[in-house]
Amino acid sequence: MRTRHKLLLLCSILGLSRCSFDLDRQWTLPQTLEDICSPTADAHTLALFRFRGASSTLNNEVAQGVEGMLMGSEASRVGGPHEGCGGALKFPTQPTFETCESCTHPGGTTSCVTSYGVLPGGLGTTLRSGCIDFWVYLDDDFMDLQGILGRDAMEREEEGHLSVRIMSTGGIGVRLQNQVPLGAAQDEIPHICSPPISRQTWHHVGINFGVGGLELTVDGIPHATVDPIEGSSHTCHPSGSSERGLTGNDEPWILGATADSSCVDSVSPPRAPLHGRLANLRISSIRRDFSSLALSR
Repeated sequence: MRTRHKLLLLCSILGLSRCSFDLDRQWTLPQTLEDICSPTADAHTLALFRFRGASSTLNNEVAQGVEGMLMGSEASRVGGPHEGCGGALKFPTQPTFETCESCTHPGGTTSCVTSYGVLPGGLGTTLRSGCIDFWVYLDDDFMDLQGILGRDAMEREEEGHLSVRIMSTGGIGVRLQNQVPLGAAQDEIPHICSPPISRQTWHHVGINFGVGGLELTVDGIPHATVDPIEGSSHTCHPSGSSERGLTGNDEPWILGATADSSCVDSVSPPRAPLHGRLANLRISSIRRDFSSLALSR
């Protein structure tokens, strides 16, 4: 029984929801990503949002009083990737836009998406190294820039701005901004991109940052930077070597859109909405190994 209890404990630590132990003492691990209840909270978890319930409040399951808000009326709560492991935020595939004030052109206006999530800026502002991981699901074949999450603002005079997006190529892109002067070359900002991901299925995304460099894994598989694509600030450029963290600003987090042209200390104007779902968002104070998720579908 001791062996069985130890293996059950290991299964719990890894976040595996369907381990089995038969009478012949043969231990069986899950064989698909859908069998894994992840992320889970531990002593290094600063925030865990499972998006349970139906209210507009986004509850942090490890730190009471550090909640977010779901804005607009078009986003909804649906089931997450794993039964019993929380829900998901589902953003519309035909989002509504409205006119709002432009930050890049004072006195002007721009188009803003109306439904998105916001988390307080205090989350992660002291993290020189750490990790963000979550699950994402794309509902359609929309091939243009889509924001998954980030804490960003216009210009590049603050460091620690982070954006995680669906790129126009169909892959996942991570952009971590160094503090650079206005007019600096775009390739001074670290980027990592994955190949295109499949639609209408859940994918786990893990991002390590800080000491050790910027890393992106999708479904447990690490991805290096792809070749640069010229002509847009929203494409993937060489990352070089960066050990920057999320320190240097206290911008709020946005979920389901981008805030890269927003005013300082705001997510407005929110743009590039996500045509899909976001689940089980975890922010950690340590780097994490996601290789155990590299299982066959």
